[in-house]
Amino acid sequence: MKKIMLLLLAVVIIPSAQAQYKSLELSESSNEIIKPIQLKLNDKIKPPAEELIGEFFLGNAGGLALGFGLGYVGYAIDKGGGSRGHGAGLGGAIIGFVAGHCAGSIIGVYTVGSSKNLTGNLESTILGGIAGTGTGIGFLYLTQSPLAYAGFAFPTIGAMVGFNGTLQYKDAKDINKESELKNLGSQLKIKNDIEVNVVSINFEIPKSLAQSLQF
Repeated sequence: MKKIMLLLLAVVIIPSAQAQYKSLELSESSNEIIKPIQLKLNDKIKPPAEELIGEFFLGNAGGLALGFGLGYVGYAIDKGGGSRGHGAGLGGAIIGFVAGHCAGSIIGVYTVGSSKNLTGNLESTILGGIAGTGTGIGFLYLTQSPLAYAGFAFPTIGAMVGFNGTLQYKDAKDINKESELKNLGSQLKIKNDIEVNVVSINFEIPKSLAQSLQF
């Protein structure tokens, strides 16, 4: 009788335990697979290089164009307000240029960056452009060399940082094109057609067999 019980133990219980062990082992491996996938989905969106180039050039072009435009308006207002002397209208021109350059840089960056399926936060873009303008003014003031002209690009750079730092998709459909993770019951399906079947096997020794094993 004992030999029969040992045979049952070898044939029924041990394979079941092995299956249960493999189930646990597979579950752990599936968790290892899920973690990097989740990290990948949470990664920040990276803008295409051509869009960054477009943002930089149109931001600077828009900044200079609107800067000179508002600079002239500021000059005319200051001169018409009774400003006289050698530097008449200069203060208004400077204020108008700075305001126009900042606004033009922000508009240029936001226009190019939002031209396709991505967009950024407008408030962050504006704050970045204003911060870049302040930094550029300080750079122009402190740098006494031809390198000081690089300060004119600071409003555009600041706007780009604010815009691309808050980059997101315009439509939820575009998120699914980038990455897809669906939970189909007990099956994990990834977009690249890798499937991991999570097997869970539970076994229970019948009470009659357990009692018979007690010698």
